Amino acid sequence: MKKEVVVLLSMLFGLIVSAIVSISILFATKFFTGGVMDFGADKWMYMTLTIPVVIGFGVLGAYFYNHANLSNKQMWKITLISVLAISLLSGTVGTIISDVLIYGSEGVNFDGRIIWGVLYSIFALPITLFIGKLLIEILAEFVASVKKKDA
Repeated sequence: MKKEVVVLLSMLFGLIVSAIVSISILFATKFFTGGVMDFGADKWMYMTLTIPVVIGFGVLGAYFYNHANLSNKQMWKITLISVLAISLLSGTVGTIISDVLIYGSEGVNFDGRIIWGVLYSIFALPITLFIGKLLIEILAEFVASVKKKDA
């Protein structure tokens, strides 16, 4: 299969992953706080996660298409870089864009969003790193299987 098709499939996989992760986070927070699940009210979660995850998985799909049989150490490095980049983008740029779209640019605390987005990315690494490793391993296996079908 062509590289472009693999990248598009990887981006589709990223879109599905971002939707599942967004719904899971929203469900968990609503469940533990005693709220009611409302898919329409928390649009910011979908907005902040979708674009960085889709782009990240597209880049990873292209990388895995070109580089097969990576060692475990290389996969951990790729995972760390990817998870940190995706969480930094979603925690800073994604939240700023979603706040501007929802509330307008007048009431958005840009400096606070950037500071807390960076802190969120760093402190969430123990959780996001292992989840990211699992998802990236699944993506690598998917790309390898798609590439093998073509050969």
